[in-house]
Amino acid sequence: MGDAFWGAFLYSVGELGRAIDKIGLEELREIARFANAAAALCVTIRGSIPAMPSLHEIEGLLMKRE
Repeated sequence: MGDAFWGAFLYSVGELGRAIDKIGLEELREIARFANAAAALCVTIRGSIPAMPSLHEIEGLLMKRE
């Protein structure tokens, strides 16, 4: 679960293409939301690598929550 969270968190930060100190609070909130969705999906499947969600799965979960 932690690997999924931090992987998604770092992916999101990297997608912004800016230094972490240049990211605003609202953007950090969205990054954390994305990372939490990745972790939530991860715990629904047994195993480690097979449990890692795809970008499509994470975005799908986030769309359901809006």
